[in-house]
Amino acid sequence: MAIDLERLREALRALVDMIVAEIGRLRTSGGLELQRVEYVLRRDYDLRYYADKGLLNIADETCEEIEWPREEVEIFFDEVVRPSREYLLAASLVPDPDRLLLSFVWTVAYEAAVFGSPNCDAHIDSLVCDVTHAPREFRMKLWLTGLQLNDDEILVSKALTLRRPNKRDLQIRVPAESREPAYSGLPPFSFTCLADLRMTLSGERTAQVEADRLITILRLFRLGSVASSRIDTISESFYSRGSHAMRAPNVIGCHVSEVSGNDAESLAALLETLGPLTPSRYGETDRPHDYISTALDWYSRSLLESGPWEARIAWAVACLEALFGDSKTELNFRLSLRIVSLLRCLGFKPLEIKKNMSRAYDVRSKYVHGVPRKEGSAEDVRELLLAVADYARVACVVMMQLNTKFEKKAILLALDEALIDDVRREEVQAWCSQLKVAET
Repeated sequence: MAIDLERLREALRALVDMIVAEIGRLRTSGGLELQRVEYVLRRDYDLRYYADKGLLNIADETCEEIEWPREEVEIFFDEVVRPSREYLLAASLVPDPDRLLLSFVWTVAYEAAVFGSPNCDAHIDSLVCDVTHAPREFRMKLWLTGLQLNDDEILVSKALTLRRPNKRDLQIRVPAESREPAYSGLPPFSFTCLADLRMTLSGERTAQVEADRLITILRLFRLGSVASSRIDTISESFYSRGSHAMRAPNVIGCHVSEVSGNDAESLAALLETLGPLTPSRYGETDRPHDYISTALDWYSRSLLESGPWEARIAWAVACLEALFGDSKTELNFRLSLRIVSLLRCLGFKPLEIKKNMSRAYDVRSKYVHGVPRKEGSAEDVRELLLAVADYARVACVVMMQLNTKFEKKAILLALDEALIDDVRREEVQAWCSQLKVAET
């Protein structure tokens, strides 16, 4: 059934005016019973952040807030609002009134009681957005691991700011009389920096997709085990008022990347280019994997999954095989030559690539067949992982963009022919020169 938005707005405005007027009468008559509640801001022991020792020991702070007791709000709603003709009219126009309209009324009434003047226009706009499923602003705070900032704050774009945490980020508010510790009882999680993301989106699922894409692109911008331990989301929706958090398992990555303010422009350009091309685990679940999504999955595993260095090397090699292999049975050296054919255009040394890929294939073969490593130290194997994972990272960035212009078969043919034909080599070089490529 189509909704008459003009009539809905008029009904909501009348309802708001009635609520504000009734709150005013309660206040004048002395029937508005507000109370002062004392809170304590304590260190949130769910959070582990060690980069700034000054934030390890935060003293408790007290604050007072004026509140309208919940039971008094319920009485006001049941005795004054629910029986009113303004509420009944609005309820007849709003889908799911027991959820949407109830949340709307509580918000307006509470703000009128505590602050005196609710933000009526904004609340009406939010409810209309809920009813019409229109895009709205989402604000997300991502608690990141694997990314170290060399500046306190990096303004990447209007939508994204990377920053170090401040004292308020590490505090939690609890009632002063509460004796409960300032942690949830869940395993604590570590983080290295925060990302503030602000976007206009169609819904919470879309917000999850965009946050997931951001994390993937940060992982591609510079080699690093970038992941998110928690995502706090705020949207002006009466389906979910306030902030809510989504936790993820702690990630013990193999490498931390560094970013400074000088990287803001190049990071913004990569985000703009790769954003529409990056798949997300929160996207269409019935969409079949293509070679790009498969490669990105293997690349992420090489940096994020726990396990020995040999296992991570196997995943990095699997990423490169997804990018440079085809349906035929490929010889290892042929895949290595394709990697050389592409990455030499981006400043990588061909002989070094060939040598590292030969070692990586040997390490993977022994690992998958259960043969223990006898040569080289653990640090040698880790260095090999970082080299091969970096090949995978840059190759993913390039192939994601080439995939929008050429079929994979055509790309692989060009890479094969570029090894023996100067014209084809110049063509591949021209392809790479036109792309947004992460730092090599």
